Amino acid sequence: MTPIILASSSPFRQEQMTNLGFKFESLSPAVDERALEKNYTDPIEKLSDFLAERKAQAIAQLNPEKVVIGSDQVLIYQGQSWAKPETLLEVEERLEALQGDTHELHTSICVKFKKQTVIEKVVSSMSMHPLSQSEIKKYVSLDQPIGCAGGYKFEKRGSALFYKVETTDPTSIIGLPLLPLVSILRKWGISIL
Repeated sequence: MTPIILASSSPFRQEQMTNLGFKFESLSPAVDERALEKNYTDPIEKLSDFLAERKAQAIAQLNPEKVVIGSDQVLIYQGQSWAKPETLLEVEERLEALQGDTHELHTSICVKFKKQTVIEKVVSSMSMHPLSQSEIKKYVSLDQPIGCAGGYKFEKRGSALFYKVETTDPTSIIGLPLLPLVSILRKWGISIL
């Protein structure tokens, strides 16, 4: 089996990989997302691709003989990208702004192996229920979704915030699009089955 590195310290992405049966190691890339986002000038629709590639590259340059998987998720609302919330207050403010409306989650994956690089993106349309301030506060206290792109943990209680989700890959909402990942690896002769 070709060695695989997940370029992420996210416990949710690690759990996704483990649940699917991947044998891998997890390394946290030395990438300052906030700084990269602040200096980013290309079309906003390509931001998640850019960040996923930077994460993968940071690990791949030290591990050229291993498969390296980078992933990133960006929330797009009303034509703007929103940085991941860093405090519970920021989470509450985000959910207050998003409630009763629809936003997009752009989840990109970059897979590097030797001299090959493949980037895929899944765009999910997320339609949120109208929520009262007390509902938002209760949800935030239960899941404490600091650092989550949308300000919610869809794999936990966060799914209760939505009345409609449109996506080609539901695993992407958690943070790692497994459908394109498996397809990329299969093309390279790497299968978990």
